[in-house]
Amino acid sequence: MGYKIMIGLLLVLLGFMLLISSLASEMHFAGLIMIGPIPVIVSSSDTLIPLIIILGLILLIFALVLLRW
Repeated sequence: MGYKIMIGLLLVLLGFMLLISSLASEMHFAGLIMIGPIPVIVSSSDTLIPLIIILGLILLIFALVLLRW
């Protein structure tokens, strides 16, 4: 169980490192953090927010279905 948390943290750290090292000024990012079944959305662009909301709702429904059975 502990290795899954470590892999997740390393992937988040890798994503932030790639974001910081990018030199493109027109780059937009969005992130979805699932805290239990609750999605937390972070975005730098208004155009990415609906896509991330849909992804969060899909993951929320998926998590609720899995936790029910």
